[in-house]
Amino acid sequence: MKINHYIYIFALCALASCGINSNKPKNDAEQVALRFSKAYFNYDFKKANEYVTDGSAKWLNYAASNVTQDDIDILRSMQESATVVVDSSSLDSNTVVFLTVHNFLQKDSIGKKSQIVKTGHFRINVVNDKKYKVCLEHLPIPDSQ
Repeated sequence: MKINHYIYIFALCALASCGINSNKPKNDAEQVALRFSKAYFNYDFKKANEYVTDGSAKWLNYAASNVTQDDIDILRSMQESATVVVDSSSLDSNTVVFLTVHNFLQKDSIGKKSQIVKTGHFRINVVNDKKYKVCLEHLPIPDSQ
């Protein structure tokens, strides 16, 4: 009888662990893109700066300089922070990591109020120059899917 309980508990633990590992980054490029995106979409630009190339820092400075008091108020009122999931990546000379971001604040054009978006899909370019770094040519924008 005790053995049946142990088998049941083992099976339950095995099933639970399957869901935990399903969206883990598979490589260093995905890990860097994930860490950058978690910081960026939660408006922690100082932390996000740790994961970008030197030439990309200007985009984070630009984003930070355009945060308004309304944005801060919305961020503080959010029930949960933005979450990021790695969907896939293409590993070649130009690594692209495809992400899904949930519950993030999206800035609109000048004069319009930012809004909370439930889900968005993004592409993050990652380069390897002695170590992986996110390379921004512009601020992350959602893919039109």
